[in-house]
Amino acid sequence: MSEHHDHSHAALFNAVMLFVVAIYIVYEAYQRFTNPAEIQSVEMMIVAVIGLVVNLISMKILSASAEGSLNIKGAYLEVKFNFGSKNNQNF
Repeated sequence: MSEHHDHSHAALFNAVMLFVVAIYIVYEAYQRFTNPAEIQSVEMMIVAVIGLVVNLISMKILSASAEGSLNIKGAYLEVKFNFGSKNNQNF
């Protein structure tokens, strides 16, 4: 088989797998809408607090070097805005 056919087969396999995964996601979403799971609020709060602490640590580490490197400054701003967007939602 030629290299062109290999790429075509790989692209076809990729497309089929994406379609299968999309169908599975739709199926799972339908299942959750028809039979919603109970929210485990304690576990959710633990994960949220861990995420908050990790974001704060990341901001502290990155802020020290943010002025020296454009890449680090970009990473710092990403964490900063990610932190802000999670904590300033109006529900």
